[in-house]
Amino acid sequence: MRKITKTVCIALTGCLAAAALAGCGSETKTVLELPYYDGTEYTSELHDVPEYNRELWRSNVNAARIMELADPQVFDNTSRDGYYYIYATNDMTTSRTKDFIEWEFMGTILETPSGWADRWAPEVIYDEETEKYLYFFSATAQSGASCVLYLATSDCPYGPFELVDFLDAESCFGAENVHTYSDNDSPLTKDDFQNAFDKYTYFDPVKFGAVLNQKYGTSISTTHIPTIDPHPFIVPETDEAHGGEKYLYVSLDDPYYLGLDRGILAIQCDNWFKPDYSTAEVVTRVGYSTIEDYNRAKAGEEVETLWFELAGTALVNEGPEAYYHNGKYYLTLSYCGYGDPGYGVVQAVGDSPLGPFRKLTEAENGVLLSYDAGGNTKASGTGHHSFFEIGDKLYIAYHRHSVYGTTDGGRELALDEIKWLKTEDIDGNEIEVMYVNGPTVTVQPRFDNEAEYKNIAEQGTVKLEKGKFANGSSAEYMNDGLLSMNTVVNQDFVNAHVKETQITQTSTFSITFNELKTVRGFMVYDSKLKEEVFRKIKNIEFIGEENGQEITYYIAELNLDERSNIVISSFDGSVRNTVRGGGVYAEFDAIKVKQIKFTVEVPENQTQVGIAEIAVLGKVQ
Repeated sequence: MRKITKTVCIALTGCLAAAALAGCGSETKTVLELPYYDGTEYTSELHDVPEYNRELWRSNVNAARIMELADPQVFDNTSRDGYYYIYATNDMTTSRTKDFIEWEFMGTILETPSGWADRWAPEVIYDEETEKYLYFFSATAQSGASCVLYLATSDCPYGPFELVDFLDAESCFGAENVHTYSDNDSPLTKDDFQNAFDKYTYFDPVKFGAVLNQKYGTSISTTHIPTIDPHPFIVPETDEAHGGEKYLYVSLDDPYYLGLDRGILAIQCDNWFKPDYSTAEVVTRVGYSTIEDYNRAKAGEEVETLWFELAGTALVNEGPEAYYHNGKYYLTLSYCGYGDPGYGVVQAVGDSPLGPFRKLTEAENGVLLSYDAGGNTKASGTGHHSFFEIGDKLYIAYHRHSVYGTTDGGRELALDEIKWLKTEDIDGNEIEVMYVNGPTVTVQPRFDNEAEYKNIAEQGTVKLEKGKFANGSSAEYMNDGLLSMNTVVNQDFVNAHVKETQITQTSTFSITFNELKTVRGFMVYDSKLKEEVFRKIKNIEFIGEENGQEITYYIAELNLDERSNIVISSFDGSVRNTVRGGGVYAEFDAIKVKQIKFTVEVPENQTQVGIAEIAVLGKVQ
């Protein structure tokens, strides 16, 4: 750093410029001009992601350094070997990481028999009873066969896994788990199921079909029921009623010829090798908020449907995930089909693992993750997800289209944080719902346990030092931990809970910490609204202390990198759209900071500016 000494006006923030000092009462203090990098260097003219320092930042663009990665499950195995593993629709391989920055490819983990195809959407769970890693997946075993579920086991999360033979008591861990392929009404025996894949299918088709016939009036005989996207779920012990119970959620895949519309089916398992078929319940139907609404519609009643689930090229409910939080069960699932840009995630809530579940309305943040009905022009196909935790924080892993709007460029991993927000449900009662800080495509602060520096902004207090808010706005909105993303879906919810700090004139803010913090980065998130974007942040002061004396580090100006943060009209130079979750940032050598001041400029052609959030990269204590 180059040390400079300037005379500054104590009464005015940001009067470090010489012209602003004329005639004001003053004193001398030490100011250090702060060398920094602002994230505006690119390795290629064709690549819209700037170079960034992976010690401090991360990005959802090729986050796993793998060109094609769909239907991801991030599996937390840190308590056993210190790693997170990722399983996906990618030919039975896995990679592992400790920091979500660098991934170690672990190779092929399961060899399926020759001719098997459509090996989709695996999920892994560790079984305490057998001390095995269980690999659930769906596949098409032979031409003309349905895509159905299979199970494989291993002593190791990266294999090799071996298929479970449900005609072999040793392979399926007990004679009570062996498939009999018969029920009281069927003369069939296991000898009638000797195709090359029958013995490996997870569900006993006769027993499973008999239950569905009885509950839903179908006429299934010996057909292997099309099921994909398995999600094994163990209820946390914090639920006194269901703690420790095992459930499997699957998607009914294209089962019209069976007389079943698409939806999510849930089933309780006695153990992971023996489903309790009597508990099988279809818990969601495409386009309907509840199973009750679906049944009423089938009976001819007029029922309100979910427009966003019916707007895509495919009508699906798939990729289910379950999560237990504060006495409620959250069932999340994908809609619209993976090839559609509108592929996204919705959330439903219930009181038990088997429901009944109700998909939340837009006013309750029902659409959890999406391309905002076309409003987001940088992230599409944001679906098929899983959850993982780091400390007390919850994150979502999902795939998105590598090329906006199409699967031609493949799909890639994306990771964003989930926040819990309180709102009113349709009956006026308080309910907690998930909110995703995403989908993001720009550089973001790291969040992993290996990071030396993380966002500590929420530890500080933000204050308006000079300037003017728009009516009803507040400095608190830029430091509530919520990224401002959607402009089309969920607008009643967004307007009530996810607000930006809006100013009507150039304004100066401060963020103050209770003690000195070691800081290496600072970020200001821009508005999601094209009419309210800022183009620069000025007069950034990092006020700290050295040898008992106050010291200020200074950056004159950070300009918005238009290439990666906004979409400019080639006709008149106006802002056509914004890149949600973007903004300006600076990184620098570590400094001790207690307060940061910065000025946000309102451009001449705008009436106001929105500031979505701020981030301060401080050393983890």
